[in-house]
Amino acid sequence: MKHLPAFLLALLVFIATDTNGYSFKNSQIQTKSKNNSSKSSYTARVCTPNESKQVIALHNSFRTPLSIPPITYSENLAQFALEWCKELGRKNGAFEHRPRTGPFGHKYGENIYKGTKTNQPFTDAVNLWSTEKSKFRNDILNRSNWSKAGHYSQMIWRKSVSVGCAVVEINGMSIVVCNYDPAGNMMGERTY
Repeated sequence: MKHLPAFLLALLVFIATDTNGYSFKNSQIQTKSKNNSSKSSYTARVCTPNESKQVIALHNSFRTPLSIPPITYSENLAQFALEWCKELGRKNGAFEHRPRTGPFGHKYGENIYKGTKTNQPFTDAVNLWSTEKSKFRNDILNRSNWSKAGHYSQMIWRKSVSVGCAVVEINGMSIVVCNYDPAGNMMGERTY
């Protein structure tokens, strides 16, 4: 991991996904930190049209050589990711996946990334997830073999047909959430 830049944190969670399109929407919100009485400002937004094209191109650069159908961009998934990014902003930049139940319960596959704020948070996230390629084996997934390459396997999961992403920027950090439909990393199945 020494060779990776400052964006070392990343995780994966199982979730499920929706449809297509794209747009650019920003929301900036002031919120009180849970840890103190100071206010933390954060910005949460979906991909710009150019960023969504980059996300798709990067994903498909790993899918195409494996004869896996291309993935498309979904505005519905991006809005779903944005909802969680805003919640992470309200939590003062907490780095966690959606819970399984409750008002923010997950429905889609999810990759999550946290790193130093840059001009290319989505590219940084996908590039980090792709470093797991060297650990990937297209074995039938079980609880003991999925986690080393879980972000990468979600990116190339054959049954996932769409992805949508959002980012929250807070405290000099970027947290990227990408949701996938249908969810990948299903136990008892192969990636492709």
